[in-house]
Formats: sequence, C-alpha cells, structure tokens
Amino acid sequence: MIGKIKSKLKERKKIKQARKDDKPVYKAGVGNVGGGSTIASRMKGRVKSAAGKVKSAVGKAKEKRKFKKGHKSGTIAGPMQKTTTNKVKSKLKSKVGSMTSAGRAKKIGAAKGTKVSRGAVGVQKTKGGDYVKYKKDSKAAGSFRSAFKSKCTGGSKGFTWQGRKYSCAKK
Repeated sequence: MIGKIKSKLKERKKIKQARKDDKPVYKAGVGNVGGGSTIASRMKGRVKSAAGKVKSAVGKAKEKRKFKKGHKSGTIAGPMQKTTTNKVKSKLKSKVGSMTSAGRAKKIGAAKGTKVSRGAVGVQKTKGGDYVKYKKDSKAAGSFRSAFKSKCTGGSKGFTWQGRKYSCAKK
C-alpha cells in the first residue's frame, strides 16, 4: 500500500516538473500525461480553434451571400445547387406575388389594375369598378375611415380614395 502511494507521488512530481520544463510526460500505456500536452501545443490548439471559429463564420457568411446572389440572378449557388432554377423562380414568384398589389388583387379575384392594399378580404364588383373590402383592424380600413370622416363632415356628396369614388351617403 505504501509502495503504491510513493509511486503515485513520484509520478506527480514528474508531471509537475515536466509542466515547468514545458515537455510532455509519457506514462506507460496511457500516452501524454499532465494536461495531455505541452503549454505551447495547448496554446497552438486554442489559436487553431479560434481560427476555425472565424473561418466557419466567414464561410457561413460567404454561403449566405452566394445563396442570396443566386436567388437574385435566377441561378442557385451553395447548398441549394440540387434544386432547379424553375422551382426556385416559381417559389419566389408566389411569395412576391402575394406581396404586391397585383398579387393580392389576383388572390381576392379583383380585376387587373385594381389597387389592393394589405388586409384585403374580398371584392365587391359593380358597374363603376371593383371595390375592395378590408379587415376591420387593417391599416387600409383605418385609412378609409379617416378619409370618410374628414371628407364627409364638410357636407360634400362624395370623395375619392385609392382611385375609387365613394359616396358620403350613410345607409
């Protein structure tokens, strides 16, 4: 028992001395002992890991730029190379279509050239043109209410909003 303790103490002294001398300590059947390596190699490892993190961040940024650039020009770059350009174009068109006035008009069934803001829920077709219906809490509905209030309080018969004529007569 005492012999084992003495041998362990000797090993510990060796390890401490090796750390001071900046040399690796080899233990039978285990490999490097004392932190696994020298101070210089540990520092080298830290520098490499930091450099690796920076490289990966730069690489990710490059991939992102390539991806965006590819979408703008209609070609694909980076991880999305396997998808065809037609699929991407159709996806982009569907997304862009819903964001434009023409896309929203198509979605609710309004005629071409009808101005449709966000929040549209339907369309009322009349002889005078297509009149879009909006959600009560949408910006467009609020804009209409404020326009109606300001134009119709002066006693006028009607007003124009978004290129369409409205009457001030109340139901």
